[in-house]
Amino acid sequence: MTEAFRYSGGGAIYQQNILQQCLRDMNVAAQHLMVSEIAYENLGQMILGVPDVNPMQ
Repeated sequence: MTEAFRYSGGGAIYQQNILQQCLRDMNVAAQHLMVSEIAYENLGQMILGVPDVNPMQ
């Protein structure tokens, strides 16, 4: 997606552009996953070697 944004030209920087909206939505989703409480819990379980940890929960 970042490549499509990069090569779409200057118009992609405007908030109304669909590529701008998609790129922003993807970044927000990734940020929420990384700072969620369950992400920290999963990290701890993985470090402790708990079997069958799903890091994408």
